Amino acid sequence: MSQVSAAKIIATTGVKLPTFTTANRPLNPDTGLMIYNSTQDVVEVYNGTRWNVIGGGAAFFVTGNQSFTFTGTDQSWAVPNNVVAIRVWMWGAGGTAGGHSSAGLAGGNGGGAGALVAAIIQVTPGEVLTIRVGRSTAVSQVSAGQTSGGDYNATSFGGGGGGGIGDGGGANGSMGCPGGGATSILRGSTFVATAAGGGGGGGPGYPATVGGDGGAGGAGNGAGGLGPGSVAGEGNNGVNGGGGGGGGGSGSSQNQGSGQGGNGGSNLLPTQPTQINGVAVTPGTSSNGSGRQPGNNNTANKYPTTPANVGVGGQATTTNGAALGGGNGFVFIEY
Repeated sequence: MSQVSAAKIIATTGVKLPTFTTANRPLNPDTGLMIYNSTQDVVEVYNGTRWNVIGGGAAFFVTGNQSFTFTGTDQSWAVPNNVVAIRVWMWGAGGTAGGHSSAGLAGGNGGGAGALVAAIIQVTPGEVLTIRVGRSTAVSQVSAGQTSGGDYNATSFGGGGGGGIGDGGGANGSMGCPGGGATSILRGSTFVATAAGGGGGGGPGYPATVGGDGGAGGAGNGAGGLGPGSVAGEGNNGVNGGGGGGGGGSGSSQNQGSGQGGNGGSNLLPTQPTQINGVAVTPGTSSNGSGRQPGNNNTANKYPTTPANVGVGGQATTTNGAALGGGNGFVFIEY
């Protein structure tokens, strides 16, 4: 690369910088190299380790990204050097569909979908954030009257509540099933942002009534669904944005009716800046689930499309004694 030894450059008509797309920027740039990024419509300078945006422009978060999927444990992410803000897209997990009874009854249309939260979070270089990606829990044993050995009342990772027990031993009843776990970013033990999980589906009941649909993530308070006749049939409440478990259905004529679907959890958005280092940025928003379809917002500065199966509510099944989970949560960070 040619060098200019002059202390300053004087131009009367302007200086044209070399133009690159994000994908085609130099692989081994010299420290201090300045370019125009045509993909992002910004001027960037290379500081020896990363590209930094300088001045105004249409975008700010153009130097790197990181995605997180469900692992069953909290994950850690260290904020890179010089990064003072991140843009995140987060989906909560879908709720599990209500169980299918031996009488051929299904858990409604299925579990509720997870919500989407898009937000800008101000950070400190070097700090470590906790990433918690919610789970949608498949259930293998949902027979009516079952009091032990099943997994219908399992808590979904991310705070999804367990389902309620089916009431009675008849063929018509079935268990309610777990709500989807919320997906969250934490600073220490403090929740910074949360995308809610969907509610679990309710169990079908006597007479031939299907179970209630799980509520959509972001549209509820995470309360568990009620059973038709006893406290034992109630689904458990979700916590920290997790969806509530569905209520269990009745298997006999003693307490007739199906279980209600659990409520979806609630979102948490951080206080967001409108400028970073003098550059205008567009704050993100939330988008609740709708039925079994996860939140999705394709307006400016939003993730372009919902990743396949992420946050989808569990689909009602025709397999006796089973209940299908939906899509787990997902996190995408841009910095």
